[in-house]
Amino acid sequence: MTIDNLGINQLLQAHNEYRSDVGVSPLTWSQTLANSAQNWSNHLANVGRLEHSGSEFGENIWMGTSEFYSFPEMVDSWGEEKEYFIPGSLFPNVSTTSNWSDVGHYTQIVWEDTTELGCGLSTGGGNDYLTCQYDPAGNIFGQRVYDPNVGDAGDETISVGVAPNYPPYSDSNYLNEDLTERVYTFEIDETSSINLNLHDITTSNDADLYLYRDDGDGVFDLIQDQELASSRRAGNADDSINYLAEPASYFARVERYAPGSQGSLDYELDLSATLDTPSSTEAPNLLPREIDLGDIALNSLGNQTITRSGGVGGSDTADTYQFSASGGNDGVEIDVSLTGLSSDADIRLIQDRNRDQIVDLDEIIESSTLGSTSNESFSTYLDNSELANYDYFVQVYQYSGDTSYDLNMTFQSTIG
Repeated sequence: MTIDNLGINQLLQAHNEYRSDVGVSPLTWSQTLANSAQNWSNHLANVGRLEHSGSEFGENIWMGTSEFYSFPEMVDSWGEEKEYFIPGSLFPNVSTTSNWSDVGHYTQIVWEDTTELGCGLSTGGGNDYLTCQYDPAGNIFGQRVYDPNVGDAGDETISVGVAPNYPPYSDSNYLNEDLTERVYTFEIDETSSINLNLHDITTSNDADLYLYRDDGDGVFDLIQDQELASSRRAGNADDSINYLAEPASYFARVERYAPGSQGSLDYELDLSATLDTPSSTEAPNLLPREIDLGDIALNSLGNQTITRSGGVGGSDTADTYQFSASGGNDGVEIDVSLTGLSSDADIRLIQDRNRDQIVDLDEIIESSTLGSTSNESFSTYLDNSELANYDYFVQVYQYSGDTSYDLNMTFQSTIG
């Protein structure tokens, strides 16, 4: 059946209300798309099930009891997926459920580059079948659903929603002489380590990172909201925060440090919330280049020991050490120990294979989680090809309480 003008207006309005909410341009009706969508809805009514057409266009499909649902209700069944959407994220890492298909209808509705919509409705076997097609198609891997700041160049606040565990929320953005800071508002719904990593700051620029607790009004106020932590490293070094916090609303603020910056400043901010009692696979999952141990280059059968002291606790739940190494033979044997604990802290070795500074489960190659104040230790062998192709981090993280520690790492050139 052909959708009449009233139906067209209802479908456009339902779609464009979702687009207006995020500041992207409204869709216009395309009869070409409508004809294609109508043909597919006829097919769905004939076969009595939902399946995608595989056309070049973006596509949402729906099925429900005949004459029971309005067009706005049909579109809302897709739009309700918004609750799982991670704003500012790159597709397919767009859902707090870690499954992009849980938000895929919604992301197609609000996909910024989509400009045209056409829909078709057909009935069969007591059900209505709605097909909506979109041009250009959305849900393109590696692209952002929409710019969180589109529609208001002066808007400096981005709403993240509930801070995700994995994958973390990531935003690639910029500051300049006119827009000198950007604020991210988010919530945590259980006691968690809030993890922030500000990295890939443009060379010859400087930005700083701050964490605040909302005073309850939902609006960032530099004076009224309590500053919990900050990171103000010089130049374009990574700034990071790991802070144990109770359920509440929070703000992360990225500020351009004017004396150290010129022109436009690009950056990436990663944000996550991880368990307050972590395991080897559920610890703070961001990898700032926080403490650089340097390049350990060993000659044949050479060795080198590095010792560092630090502390972890509620106001700094993790320390991250970056290193590179090479052996004069086939590879390097690495012995790691964590000693001098007064509360429980654990340690793990991460091989960042995609170099995105985020801990993926298959990148954790060693860990030690003995409990209490026991010394932690592990040993592993890495061949020179592995050492050359990936980035490596040792992470010391709080399990409970506050503690100082001594980190000892011995590198031994080894024949594999």
